[in-house]
Amino acid sequence: MDQDPDSCLQTVPGLSECVQTAHVCNAVALEAKPQVMAARAAGDTPSAASLRERAAHSFAVDPQHIGLARSSTTAERSLGTGTEPTWTVSSHQMTPGLEHDHRRYRGFTAVYSARTGQLLEACWGGMCRS
Repeated sequence: MDQDPDSCLQTVPGLSECVQTAHVCNAVALEAKPQVMAARAAGDTPSAASLRERAAHSFAVDPQHIGLARSSTTAERSLGTGTEPTWTVSSHQMTPGLEHDHRRYRGFTAVYSARTGQLLEACWGGMCRS
């Protein structure tokens, strides 16, 4: 990016697809607080309350306006080859998304691993599939 930022979408493997499909391109940057990371390392599964709070913080939405549903089926992971149960967190409240820039979106949907709490994918506003 330092030498030729205009060609990044063509030269960085996977970046163009990630941007076009509105997936989270840098899930590592969205990692939770140290206590959440410690819980993951200890093998604790995330609770509904912890995921609601985490999503509320990440998307700057009041936790009372967030819906949460655990999937009884498995979803294919974007990063990797396996499938796993998930939590889907969503809201219709206005959000700056994950970038916290000047743009605002009506709502978001985020999918987290029910086993690890890892954010698997996210979308906001009109980028979310119906």
